[in-house]
Amino acid sequence: MTLETLRATPLFATLPPADLARLANLSEPQHLRPGELLIREGDPGDAMYVIVSGELEVTKQSGGTDVQLAKVGAGTLQGEMSAIEGRPRSASVRALADVEVLRIPRDALLRVFAVTPEAAFSILQTVLNRLRSTESLLREREKLAGLGQLAAGLAHELNNPAAAIRRSVSSLEEAVHARDMLHPPRQITDLVPAAPAERLGPLERSDRIE
Repeated sequence: MTLETLRATPLFATLPPADLARLANLSEPQHLRPGELLIREGDPGDAMYVIVSGELEVTKQSGGTDVQLAKVGAGTLQGEMSAIEGRPRSASVRALADVEVLRIPRDALLRVFAVTPEAAFSILQTVLNRLRSTESLLREREKLAGLGQLAAGLAHELNNPAAAIRRSVSSLEEAVHARDMLHPPRQITDLVPAAPAERLGPLERSDRIE
């Protein structure tokens, strides 16, 4: 089963039968239950994985939260980048369902590349495609974070005049209440119109203006 799985993987399809059999002997079948981690971000890159069946989620820490990079299934590779370079894992991979994988140790992987340059070229293409996809997702995430900061700044700028308006309304309410205590509304609305002004001639009006 391990041999057939490797042969069906494009990365190893061109390996000579003897090398493919050697790689199959070095591979270790693993089973994951839903929720279990296959790869943890920051752990050493000591192996690569070939997904035999099931579905997994790839996530990366960004800004204190887990960002989903992809969902992967049967026939895909995981962990090849850090396994080749021998550096810490750049992302986490968690099983979403029951998953069967083949674990290929780093030493066995490097031995394959030394024997079959075509395999190294194939995995380089896989690595480049994955880097482009990851970079695009993180760039979109940064844009959204920038929009969030802009929205927070606008909310702050709007809250300042809103607070001033609330204070003004409160002061106006107090002023209206004080006015009503001095002059109840009934006294204002029940006023009797004054008597019509007497008619004056131009000279009398001028005298009074003076």
